[in-house]
Amino acid sequence: MALIADTHIHIYPSVDAALLIEHAMRRLRHLSPKSGDIVALFLAEGRGHDVFSSLSNNAVDLSGMSVAGHEESEALLLKHKSLGEVWVFAGRQIVTAEKLEVLALTMQDVVEDGQPIGRVIDSVIETGGIPVLSWAPGKWFSRRGEVVEKVINEYKPGRILIGDTSLRPLGWPEPSVMKRASAMGFGIIAGSDPLPIHGEERQAGRYAARCELSFDSCKPVTSVRSGLKDPSIRIDRIGRRNSWPEMLSRLYRHHSGKRRENAG
Repeated sequence: MALIADTHIHIYPSVDAALLIEHAMRRLRHLSPKSGDIVALFLAEGRGHDVFSSLSNNAVDLSGMSVAGHEESEALLLKHKSLGEVWVFAGRQIVTAEKLEVLALTMQDVVEDGQPIGRVIDSVIETGGIPVLSWAPGKWFSRRGEVVEKVINEYKPGRILIGDTSLRPLGWPEPSVMKRASAMGFGIIAGSDPLPIHGEERQAGRYAARCELSFDSCKPVTSVRSGLKDPSIRIDRIGRRNSWPEMLSRLYRHHSGKRRENAG
């Protein structure tokens, strides 16, 4: 069966969690209409955020949905009255000393920001999570680009993944280091990367990863860890990234909001 997953999901206090999840479910179901496919959202929560625990404790208003915990505590199964099921996996986003973003998928443990990127990646691997070197606008150039190159030279395929996002606009060429990583056998995954501003609920599920794997609903975390880390399993990017106007509008609204916050 296929896993259809938005692998870069933030649920910030400024957005409607139920609306975001519904948008994601609709889009992901549209991207893969087969009834047997597994639809999933992978959270990437930064410092001070723990929506996953709030979902686990039913502390988030999800009208029309029920939440079931799991023996593998990094996974939740959400059931929508009309949209079916979606698996939600815990995850973290860490900002390294080099100001690069590393996602830690399928784990709840906090890895402190500000550490060298190698130490961050090793901590995620030791904890059992899936480390993802995530692309972000303007962050893979110059010296930081050299750091990214060094990482893919030092880690083997299957140890880390590379993350693409909807914020890389249509027409922006795939970064050369991403192309080289793909040619070397690294899996490239994709996600929507919602920003902490009103209206970002509509971004969820627009850009995603698809791969065929052996999924065991009794061991969902073990299944996705095994499948995504397996270099022999092909991962496709599906959906649609932002246009240039969409990307610029999102970033402008995000930075304007931050300036207002700082001024206040």
